[in-house]
Amino acid sequence: MPLLFLTQSDVERSQVGLYGALAANLYIGACFLALPFAIGWRVWRNLRRPPQVLKGATSELLFDLAPVLKSRNGLRARARAGAIQFLALVRHRKALPRVTGPQTGRNQDTMPGKPRKSPADVSSAHAVEQNANPPETRRTGIRLDSDRHSPSGSAFQKNTPTSLPPRRPHPSNLLLLPGNESLACHRVELVLSLPELPPALNGLRIVQLSDLHFVGRIPDEFYELVVENSNRLEPDLVVITGDIADREECLPQAQRVLAPLRAKSGVFFILGNHDLRAGVESVRTALTEIGFKNVGGRVEQLTVDGTELLVGGNELPWLGPAPAYPDLPEDTPFFRLLLAHTPDQFYWAIRNKIHLVLAGHTHGGQACLPWLGPIIAPSAYGIRYAQGLYHKAPTTMYVSRGIGGEFPLRYFCPPELTCLTLLSETSGSEPKPIRVS
Repeated sequence: MPLLFLTQSDVERSQVGLYGALAANLYIGACFLALPFAIGWRVWRNLRRPPQVLKGATSELLFDLAPVLKSRNGLRARARAGAIQFLALVRHRKALPRVTGPQTGRNQDTMPGKPRKSPADVSSAHAVEQNANPPETRRTGIRLDSDRHSPSGSAFQKNTPTSLPPRRPHPSNLLLLPGNESLACHRVELVLSLPELPPALNGLRIVQLSDLHFVGRIPDEFYELVVENSNRLEPDLVVITGDIADREECLPQAQRVLAPLRAKSGVFFILGNHDLRAGVESVRTALTEIGFKNVGGRVEQLTVDGTELLVGGNELPWLGPAPAYPDLPEDTPFFRLLLAHTPDQFYWAIRNKIHLVLAGHTHGGQACLPWLGPIIAPSAYGIRYAQGLYHKAPTTMYVSRGIGGEFPLRYFCPPELTCLTLLSETSGSEPKPIRVS
């Protein structure tokens, strides 16, 4: 399936090629091999008695852009535009002057039987390329016509005399597959009753965004709606737990989309493994320029309603070092929050007495089965910490399904905007208990 639906633009933007397509198909094969283990894990998980640490959970659909995308960018229109672009590329290459032969010392275009291409053919090829996309496709692409002269579009410009005009990236064809939930974002609201939470922080609201994956495959409209709905929640903190951008050229897009994010005590972020492709320093600089606070490998001390809150970031195993939380007396009312890109750092958090861990990286399994859930996940523990809530004293961890993906292909595992409300034991609130893994 991934091999059939990878377009030329998809391959160029992610540098996937044939090996990447084969890897995608091997991933699907691994899912089938892991299916028996997934069934056994689900049965064992449902039979054991869970601790009641988290209380109250709701999930609702925020928006779904898939119907809009399919109506504006139908498969027929996309195929027709792709065929026209391919023909334009062929005509353009034929119109270019040939290289002078090293032995003959003359231009190969002047050989008998091969008429020389005129400059008019070159200009006509450019005209066909510019008109390859229908008006509705140009209107709904990630980069609008007006963005050609914007800073965010400058990275895609090639002003050489023999190059084609820059092609605006289009949403991936994977988004048009039936049942794909990559554009159907859910809001997951959790109420956490944590005994370690100081009473002054009762009601603290945290919004988590994870695995945004700015790579040019998902329309800007999707990310803009995520940011808009995050601001409506009026959070005290917004945290971004890694995998922000896969390409350095997409950093201006990430800046433009994420800049409106608001939180009373600030927006904090760490990096993930995909951010290494875009450049660690480039991603950090891009986000700090719009006012976000980097906590990768360090600890930030906040004062919220007169109470201290420690926010640290663990980017291991890709980036180090691990954050060094201060060694405080146990009676000190400091709440320790950790942002970790991968849930594999859960046991590190337990050893360091972290109260709450927010992680991502697994995309929730990305392709799940009904009732069985995830089949495979990029974790040292398999699907054990693929998504959801986990607790082992004194640490509680939540693993988000994330927002995007390098390959936007999701089944029974939609993106999520996570909102966590923290309650102390003295709050008097008694929501309905839920299952914690």
